[in-house]
Amino acid sequence: MSAISCSTIVRDPQRILVDIRPLEERWLVGFIPGSVDMDSEDEIDRLGESSRLALVCTSGVRARAMAERHPIGAIDYLEGGILAWGEAGKPLASAQRSLKADGDTIRFRDLAQAYDGLKSCFLAELIQSDLSEIESGHLEPIALFHQAAERAGVTSSPGAHELLRLMDHMARVRLCLGADVERIADNLSLFGRWIFEAGHVEAPVSAPPSAVESHQW
Repeated sequence: MSAISCSTIVRDPQRILVDIRPLEERWLVGFIPGSVDMDSEDEIDRLGESSRLALVCTSGVRARAMAERHPIGAIDYLEGGILAWGEAGKPLASAQRSLKADGDTIRFRDLAQAYDGLKSCFLAELIQSDLSEIESGHLEPIALFHQAAERAGVTSSPGAHELLRLMDHMARVRLCLGADVERIADNLSLFGRWIFEAGHVEAPVSAPPSAVESHQW
């Protein structure tokens, strides 16, 4: 186990950043674009068998405690957690994020249409990103989408929680390919806000100030 800093975790395809917090806390306090939501320790253990992991929570306390329960060197954690990430001026996705374009909003008829919209957005972002790997044909955008969906365990008819997981894995793909972190945070926040406002998942509520201030999260 080792503590890693904010500057070492971005765009590392060899390391998966795992956010161990409950869904409500994650979307309320904010989360790192490209991190994957996973609060089941059994799931984390299985993923850790084949991938290098770095655990994240709000203050770093829970992530360190969980990492210490694993063999030395098997799992890392983000020192200082999300609080340190934010203090370093790095972007966070959240249900409350102020988007660059005021009034940005999306509307979908249902989750099926949201899934199609999410897929279209992901493919369009990749195609418009001018990545040399995509331009040369070495990477196929549709193949990258299916890869993200497979890793998220998502079918063609996902529920709200599955869509949120898919968003995480798509963001990780884009991050590893060099996409702008601020733009990824905006897209995550925009789609996540629709899921909460449409009532598909209970919207995050205000966090107890004492919990955040004491770094117990």
